[in-house]
This record gives sequence, C-alpha cells and structure tokens, in this order.
Amino acid sequence: MPALQIFISAGFALFSAAVILLQTSQIVRGGETNYIVATVNLYVSLYNMFLSILSLLVCLAISNLPYQCKKAADCGLFMCKLCKTVH
Repeated sequence: MPALQIFISAGFALFSAAVILLQTSQIVRGGETNYIVATVNLYVSLYNMFLSILSLLVCLAISNLPYQCKKAADCGLFMCKLCKTVH
C-alpha cells in the first residue's frame, strides 16, 4: 500500500509542476489578464504541490521506521532506532 501512495504522490507532484509551468507561461505571454485569478490559481497549484511532496516525504519516513514499539503496539506508534523514542 505505501508503494501506491508514493506513486500517486509523486505523480501528482509532477502534474502540479506541469500546471504551474503552464499557468506561469500563460501569465507571462498575456493569456491571463485578470491577475487576481492568476495569483489564486498559482497559489492553489503551489499548495497542491506542497501537500503532495509532504505526503511523499511522510510516506517515505514511515516506511523507513523498522519495527513497532512493544509498549505502543496497541495504538500503532513506532519507535525510532536512532533516538529510541516513540514517534
């Protein structure tokens, strides 16, 4: 299941990057005359890209946690090997 989430997050990040490039191109070439709408569109695209990259990083960080903590087995928390604390 994490592989599917990684694939979807990476694909959406690439799609968001393409949309940002397209919108920026339209603004520069004069295709978008309403600058408020153009700014909101760019903001939403950047926000979507941020969320997809954040989801990708969280998924990769969780998949690197090697084992479940014995004390936290009931609630599903993980213990980090490096700092020996529950995350």
